[in-house]
Amino acid sequence: MTRPRFTSIVPVAGLIGLLLVGLMLAWLAHDRPLAPQVAHGWLRADLLSALTLLLLAGYGLAAVVVSQADHWRITVVAWCYGVAALSGHLALIAALVIVGSALAQRRLVFASALAIAGGLGLIAVTSGEWFYAAPGAGAGLVGGSLALLLVGTGLALRAQRQLLFVMACYALFRTFSLGPWTLQWLFVALVAGTALALWASWHATVAPRAVLPGWVQLVMAGFVLVGAGLGAGAGVVVAWYALLIGPLVLLARCPSFPLPNWPLLVLVWMAVAAAVAGRVTVLAILLGLSGFLLALALARWAVPPLGSAPVGRAGQVLALVGAAGAPLFVGTLAGPLVAQLQAGLSPYGELVASPWTGLLVVYNAEKEYVASLPIFVLLALGMVLAAAAWLILRVIGMKRSADTLKAPDQ
Repeated sequence: MTRPRFTSIVPVAGLIGLLLVGLMLAWLAHDRPLAPQVAHGWLRADLLSALTLLLLAGYGLAAVVVSQADHWRITVVAWCYGVAALSGHLALIAALVIVGSALAQRRLVFASALAIAGGLGLIAVTSGEWFYAAPGAGAGLVGGSLALLLVGTGLALRAQRQLLFVMACYALFRTFSLGPWTLQWLFVALVAGTALALWASWHATVAPRAVLPGWVQLVMAGFVLVGAGLGAGAGVVVAWYALLIGPLVLLARCPSFPLPNWPLLVLVWMAVAAAVAGRVTVLAILLGLSGFLLALALARWAVPPLGSAPVGRAGQVLALVGAAGAPLFVGTLAGPLVAQLQAGLSPYGELVASPWTGLLVVYNAEKEYVASLPIFVLLALGMVLAAAAWLILRVIGMKRSADTLKAPDQ
């Protein structure tokens, strides 16, 4: 009896340890990257690394809850990718990505890892610098390296491996610390992300509940690619907020766990506002359409199944925390993250927040006001409407019960 308990607790403890390391690193590297001189560049971590560790731990814990797969393998892969995110040497990052993906024993996963490693290796070979913090490393941002990284990200999506997708996003956004992308590759990322979001949201509207979280994850992945394609601070915030709420969607694979409706709607608003700030009107319209289709899909399954009240309430609380925590994330983590990636970002769009008032504000390149979202006010209004709807349904139910009791007497 003790052995199964030990084998189930230790992987969870390992993932919690990774989560704690990510939290500690977010505090240490909040103002500037952590790069000890004794490590000679092999160890280098910043807020991008810290967020990657937090996401690896979050997705790993969610995967342990919803799947019966090898929990040990999930923990080992998460730690392998986490160590890669803490390294400043491109070859070591590439090697750890390959080693972690080899544990999955799937060709598509391994192909994705090879593409990511190839992109990182091409950056190093082209620039002649194997440490990404070296001044000349930005010379390796050629079309081939970005193409390999985008292909690796797409293959990770196709393989439905969330940990690998997080690592692919780390590698993709790491390139912004080296320098800006060329316009053609920003356009490729925008087109690919928008097409993926529209395609997945359309299928989500008619998808059964069992597979709906998978389609929602694809919509969010499209927003991540759009965030990279915008190449601005607002796009980075959109992408990493989408990744941050991803574990809640993964937990929704359990039928009793509701989908995080509020955080997803906040994400849609962020994406549309970022597109408007970047003056890409067509993109804003298409993302708005994708968000509308996603809202229709969420509305179909807004009520959790009967008999799952405790789990459903826990999921709703986590969703409220995810939405209410958006200003805190933007104000305390996303802002410094954008500052650390500023070398490769354009000024076309800035998303800032007031964590204690719950206000999200988007500015364009001229620092002109574009849009704002009062999170706390909307959540309060939503709770009032939900309470009113519950009261109306309760009264209707009581009236029907009374009519049923009177029926035999007539």
